[in-house]
Amino acid sequence: MNESDRYRTNKPDVILENFDDEIVIVNLASGNYYSIDTLGAEIWSMLESGFTAGEILLHLSRIYDGSAKDIETAVAEFIQRIIAENLIVPDPAVSAEEKASGNSEHQPRRVFTAPVLNKYTDMQELLLVDPIHEVDETGWPNIPNSAAGSDSNPKQS
Repeated sequence: MNESDRYRTNKPDVILENFDDEIVIVNLASGNYYSIDTLGAEIWSMLESGFTAGEILLHLSRIYDGSAKDIETAVAEFIQRIIAENLIVPDPAVSAEEKASGNSEHQPRRVFTAPVLNKYTDMQELLLVDPIHEVDETGWPNIPNSAAGSDSNPKQS
């Protein structure tokens, strides 16, 4: 991981749902699913918005109390782990969207705790067998053209 690399979600293999204080992610290629806590969700959101690891570190050091080394280590380990799980992939074409505002100095600082990525493998067989993993960019369900056209107009005698 380079501090200047930008990343994107590894679609179509990875789908996710954002809840109030966590993100649930499913890797359809491996059958594993994950939950990410609040800080992990914040980091994920910044990665999806085109922030580099260096920009994320700078932003988090402004809003969290904690040693710069602890924040840097925790964020680097988190990003390395989601890369290793094939949840995100480098994408040099991604450009950063609106950056976090500099007004964070006026807000109370929060206590830093390392982001958590929980991995679950208990539904692996079901997710790998279920046809939902045949999703592409157009969504689900996807019926191949050949299947949609067959037997739709039976010949009359």
